[in-house]
Amino acid sequence: MNPPIRVLVVDDHAVIRDGITAMLASRADLSAAGEAADGPTAVRRRSERPNYGPMSS
Repeated sequence: MNPPIRVLVVDDHAVIRDGITAMLASRADLSAAGEAADGPTAVRRRSERPNYGPMSS
């Protein structure tokens, strides 16, 4: 089995981040690598080595 895809959850609304993180927790093939409320914080979180970091504009 492959390791889960690590997703950095980035959104300025905490309720959205919480919902996405909860959804990721329910999947064996995905995991939350961390959370960020904005782009600059997401860039600083790259040390958490996410595979994917979707952001809205």
